[in-house]
Amino acid sequence: CFEEPVNGCCPGASLHRMAYNDKGQVRIQPGKPIYECNTQCNCGQDCPNRVVQKGIQFDLCIFKTDNGRGWGVRTLQHIKKNTFVMEYVGEIITIDEAEKRGHFYDCQGSTYLFDLDYVDDVYTVDAANLGNISHFVNHSCNPNLQVFNVFIDNIDERLPRIALFSTRAIRAGEELTFDYKIQIDPVDTESTKMDSSFNIARLPTSPKKRLRVECRCGSESCRKYLF
Repeated sequence: CFEEPVNGCCPGASLHRMAYNDKGQVRIQPGKPIYECNTQCNCGQDCPNRVVQKGIQFDLCIFKTDNGRGWGVRTLQHIKKNTFVMEYVGEIITIDEAEKRGHFYDCQGSTYLFDLDYVDDVYTVDAANLGNISHFVNHSCNPNLQVFNVFIDNIDERLPRIALFSTRAIRAGEELTFDYKIQIDPVDTESTKMDSSFNIARLPTSPKKRLRVECRCGSESCRKYLF
């Protein structure tokens, strides 16, 4: 499958180049989809085009931040650049349901909604009650993780899996972050996850832009607000 996808493997069948190198590191630009091999392929589990589906491969831990950002996630192992770290998972709901829940979450001062808007704004991932360790990953305006849309057994472009890959080498003990307001490609996914510790101010605009969220990432390139 690696250099010349055969036997109907996903990159060849979808007319896309292989997204990973022989070490499993992503080699395409953010905003472009990743098609991994799946149950319909003749290749085995050792195929280099099976990365996200293998799940988290690093020891990670949840910790309490010391600057008012609530909980965070750090890695206990060194992570190389362009490496898959974790998948953002939760309950898949419709945009209409997300709007309803969003109003309820606003009253609580927190929400974990991630729009699946790769091609159409139809579904959202809600990680408030169902999810994994990605639930606790904080925002940064200078993040060390970036989002890729991944398709494995399901090729419905309205339902990509949201994978977080390292943007650079990450040291053991370093906090993991991604940019909640992603602006890399018109078809890329935008995260609307907010931490309960952020200050929220109402804005008289459309429902999806009714909040202004203060950023506390502390990076030199901080935009001051998440949204």
